[in-house]
Amino acid sequence: MNTYYELHVRGHCGWCKKAVRLCGKENLGYLLIDYDNCAPEVLSEAKELYGWSTVPIIFEISDGQKSLIGGFTDFEKYIEKKQSIFE
Repeated sequence: MNTYYELHVRGHCGWCKKAVRLCGKENLGYLLIDYDNCAPEVLSEAKELYGWSTVPIIFEISDGQKSLIGGFTDFEKYIEKKQSIFE
């Protein structure tokens, strides 16, 4: 199963930085989509499209299927749960 995570972030966001660090700590593959150099409405449109009002917006991509996980705390719990299944 080919799995990685898609992180929609802003560079100044502390929760976004935590999500990136968690990926590194757990050796998780990820794609970083940074909205810092975009017009504000681009991020607003992404939030509306994905139905999530804050950043980071995190997805799991597994075998080509994209599933919304949520924000950092959702991601952290998701990874903990996933790891406990394999222990």
